[in-house]
Amino acid sequence: MTPTILLLALVTFASTLLGGLIIFRFRKNLHYFFAFAAGTLIAVALLDLLPESIALSKQINFPVRSIMIIVVCSFFLYSFLERFFATHELEHSHDDHGHAMGPIGAGSLIVHSFFDGVAIGAAFHISFTIGLIVAFAVIAHDFTDGINTVVIMLKNKHSNKNTLIFLLLDALAPVI
Repeated sequence: MTPTILLLALVTFASTLLGGLIIFRFRKNLHYFFAFAAGTLIAVALLDLLPESIALSKQINFPVRSIMIIVVCSFFLYSFLERFFATHELEHSHDDHGHAMGPIGAGSLIVHSFFDGVAIGAAFHISFTIGLIVAFAVIAHDFTDGINTVVIMLKNKHSNKNTLIFLLLDALAPVI
């Protein structure tokens, strides 16, 4: 592993960790961060990823309708899972372990971060310059991944210890 890649891995780790630790510091304003996190996730999905997917589908002759069906089905699946776990939590409300959607949401961000690391590695296999570009893009957005991981866990009433564990896993995922 070259020193540059090692340094980029360390900066990626630090970016995610810093984003999450800021939320711990400003925990009393969690509702503002939750609104910001939800808004950025929705905005990225609908204003960046969806138009790009539609444009790409036209290039490869994949039906746009299929993309829209996938988007709607994904939304309904997530809504169903959230409702299922919310109902389950009401039945076991005497437990003090936090809502199940915390680890589900934070876990999905960890998987996402792992694939960010895969993207960095793949980009470096193409060329050093492309690797740097992808690495800097991931570093910039991993800051908000750290924010989102902590917000999701705390909003779902998880302990600081569990939240910190998920934050560390999210920070380690792209490095792995």
